[in-house]
Amino acid sequence: MKDVDAQNFTVSIGKADPAVTVDTPQNIVCGVGTFTEPDVKGVDGNTLAGALTYDGNTYADTAESLKTKTNGSTGSIGYTFIPDDTTNYKNATGTINYTMIDVAFKVGDETATAENAVTVKANPTYGDI
Repeated sequence: MKDVDAQNFTVSIGKADPAVTVDTPQNIVCGVGTFTEPDVKGVDGNTLAGALTYDGNTYADTAESLKTKTNGSTGSIGYTFIPDDTTNYKNATGTINYTMIDVAFKVGDETATAENAVTVKANPTYGDI
């Protein structure tokens, strides 16, 4: 067997990037202003704890300001995620693009149409299906 000289090594592991999933573009309903927040996960696939801000504001303040936008207007919301675990994870930034719309009717995940929506008879009687 051959003799091997022992050597010291230093291994540096950098901070991980959070895995961010963002629905963009989004339709945001006029007068409501709510939008889907980014989903942030760690390297293990679990939700990563931290703080999300939107152009420096809270979700509630951002949604409130979006309420006043008019139908058809478009824009973007910048977001910043700062993880609670800043030792192991980097901050993340990105953009959510949006279009303001009037109320959207949905059946499941699809836009409601005459073919997939419930219809009501003009003169229904008890027991009608």
